[in-house]
Amino acid sequence: MSWSVRFWGVRGSIPAPGPDTVRYGGNTSCVEARVAGQLFIFDSGTGIRPLGLSLMSEHGEKPIEGHILIGHTHWDHIQGFPFFLPAYAPRNRFRIYSSHGVGKGFEKIFREQMNQNYFPIETGDMASKLEFLHVNGPFSVGDVRVETTFSNHPGVNLVYRLRHGDRSMVYLTDHENYQAQVQDRDEFSVKQDRIIEEFCRGADLL
Repeated sequence: MSWSVRFWGVRGSIPAPGPDTVRYGGNTSCVEARVAGQLFIFDSGTGIRPLGLSLMSEHGEKPIEGHILIGHTHWDHIQGFPFFLPAYAPRNRFRIYSSHGVGKGFEKIFREQMNQNYFPIETGDMASKLEFLHVNGPFSVGDVRVETTFSNHPGVNLVYRLRHGDRSMVYLTDHENYQAQVQDRDEFSVKQDRIIEEFCRGADLL
């Protein structure tokens, strides 16, 4: 049961290149996981650009199929997608998962950031097969089980847990602890913090 995880972007808000960020890198959110022969990409911040270049080099002319799990559509989590080179090759296929955004579906938000007012190339110009899937509960990708819950963050933010065999990993970003935020141990805050705690419990990697 092989697992591998690689961090391509760990920053929030905006990319932060320069000598102060050499150790962990300056790109925004993007983490690659390979589990049971499946390619998972968590978020499409600017880190997805070097990931895309690496995938193209690795696969050559062979097709790439991957699953892009978006926590939420704040800009630092999607701003690298227009620069994801594998999305422009017709032989490739990507399924993109997330929850409904605030007031808009996440597919519409994705497509709007590549509106000609903001970017010279539109999502429809990407030649790969793109499929946008709304997450309504746990689902499976091959032999990998994908579970979700919500974190406490303005708007909507999904937390993901991958399970395969007796191992699991949790991808959790942009979470404000309920009790610390309200500085009170009211029943609701305790309950919500416990949901996150239980969701993460026993994970091999968080």
